[in-house]
Amino acid sequence: MKIQAYIPYVFNSQIKKWGIGICFLFFLQLELHAEQKDSAWMQVLNFSTDSSFTYKLSTHAFSVGGGGSYLYNTYFSPLHYKGWQADVVYEGYKEKSTKKSIDLAQQWFVHIYGGQVNPYNQTANALSLHLQAFWALYGKWKLLDPLHLHLGGLASFSAGGFYNARNGNNPAVIDVALDLQLSYMLTYYFKIKKQVFSLRHRLSIPLLGVTFAPPYGASYYEMFMVGLPPSDYIAFTFFHNTFKMQHQLSLDFYLPHAILRLTYLEQSQWRTIHQIQQRNHFHSLQFGVVYNLINVSGSKAVKPANLPADFYL
Repeated sequence: MKIQAYIPYVFNSQIKKWGIGICFLFFLQLELHAEQKDSAWMQVLNFSTDSSFTYKLSTHAFSVGGGGSYLYNTYFSPLHYKGWQADVVYEGYKEKSTKKSIDLAQQWFVHIYGGQVNPYNQTANALSLHLQAFWALYGKWKLLDPLHLHLGGLASFSAGGFYNARNGNNPAVIDVALDLQLSYMLTYYFKIKKQVFSLRHRLSIPLLGVTFAPPYGASYYEMFMVGLPPSDYIAFTFFHNTFKMQHQLSLDFYLPHAILRLTYLEQSQWRTIHQIQQRNHFHSLQFGVVYNLINVSGSKAVKPANLPADFYL
């Protein structure tokens, strides 16, 4: 079986001159002989190996978008706030094959979002800025030829807050949390005529963690300057006091010279700690670009003639 790989790439000549961009967009497209029995999506995603060197492929995606957000926090205000937000997302994914029926996969995710929210009576406005990041480890099963199931967990960190200058002594509310979550991801590859797509859904829910949760009526000055005990504003989270659910649905378009991604991201959180009720919800639509990085390694590794120098890592 003979496989010939073409790796189109797009980069600006100025960036190449400065040495900043090594590879930004490229797409793997394989031509197989008639005896090849792999499906259409395998022709797009697989890369060959031989005894001289090993290919390691990682996928990276950058997306931007926006949507709506909703806030209710009785420490911050008794009012319900809603408004808009802008999003920037970076995603990474890498697989590791094993000799067993289960492969391992890593995923890392960074989400920065912020915007403006207003109460329903339009008497004030608040600014918001948040950062969310996680690293996940999955076991991967190939249920059917084009259907892949990922089950595992992730370690998540989130930090951010809201600011409202009209609140007097407490103009801001800070939200910091570190937790372990259970996660699943399902990926389906399909074709419509000659166009290749991949559809992915990810769902994660928290298992346990620790969070910053100020008591009702206490100011940040009392907590950090006067010196309240940490047990008054640090709390452990579990299903009895916190529930957070995040959905991510993405569709990848495999074009001749690029991979484009359309993503819908939604998260809802309910929390009641230290007599403070918190309800946060956001949803956004994002558009981005996906690119692959190839690492070629091995004790007898030689630079293959069909790989441009810019992609030889």
